[in-house]
Amino acid sequence: MAATLRPTCTLLLCAALGFACGPQPSDTAATSDASTTAGDASTSSTAEPGTASGSSDATTEPATTEPATTDAPTTAPTTATTVAPTTDSDSQDFVVEIDHPVHQPDCDATLEGCEEGEKCNIFSDEDGFSLGQIDCFPLDPNPVDVGEPCDAGAEYNDGIDNCVEGATCWDVNEEGIGTCVALCHAIDENSYDYTCAPYEGSCTLCQECVVGLCLPYCDPLLNDCPDGKICIPDTQGDGWVCTLDASEGAHPPGTPCDFVNQCNAGSVCLDSSYYPSMACAQSAGCCGPVCDLEDPQCPDDPPGLSCEPWYEEGMAPAGFEHIGACIVPQ
Repeated sequence: MAATLRPTCTLLLCAALGFACGPQPSDTAATSDASTTAGDASTSSTAEPGTASGSSDATTEPATTEPATTDAPTTAPTTATTVAPTTDSDSQDFVVEIDHPVHQPDCDATLEGCEEGEKCNIFSDEDGFSLGQIDCFPLDPNPVDVGEPCDAGAEYNDGIDNCVEGATCWDVNEEGIGTCVALCHAIDENSYDYTCAPYEGSCTLCQECVVGLCLPYCDPLLNDCPDGKICIPDTQGDGWVCTLDASEGAHPPGTPCDFVNQCNAGSVCLDSSYYPSMACAQSAGCCGPVCDLEDPQCPDDPPGLSCEPWYEEGMAPAGFEHIGACIVPQ
């Protein structure tokens, strides 16, 4: 019986997007289904370029749950005041500690509320970016569009960049240069529904996110992502998207991997039981080639490989029906 595949539901873009959760290990789980899809065999987290791949705890996990939902953004109280007595027995004074009001942003998860000449953007009080903090910042008089190179300046995480309204300068290098990426935002202030409109892309959210990123779609068989990016299955099972390339060109098919964006272009990190290469014998994950169901071709080694659909029958998003992966059917 031919293997059929389910899309990966547990793919977490944490490290690659700078989320606080970082790459998350998961236990290997055997499927009890009589048939599987290549999507079942993929890993569930991503790594930043340069991230060490020697962790023995990071394993792969078949997708068996629905995609996680995102909690509605919450607002911290603004009037908390604490009063505590001193511990000096000779004094009758009291030490009064006043918690300053938490800053309330002028815009919300809809990216609306800013004055003319401003835009709602993400920022961080610490090193690195955060999708959990937003506020209004000056809009560049000559902003650049989504997908174009952008300048985030020396203080790259201060919320000021030269991207158009509704976008942020992402994946910034040491010189402050990045790429404008659309922000995925709430349809209205009371909604759990998020959208990339008016831009296109897959909306990637996290548990702590107020807004998300709209990652561009791609075809893993065409390797059509920009330089420094790689095409991987997205978090919602809506297709394949471009994210940071952590392969460093050193992970062709048949080599160990710990993260889904760690394999060379044209490959994906699979559970090693689906791609039993000798080099992956001690690894939970193994890079395996993506294949075209309309022209199925797989390597002869390891033996028994077959080009199997990435998605269950009838579940493939439009434009991704031809995507498969070379696996040993389970």
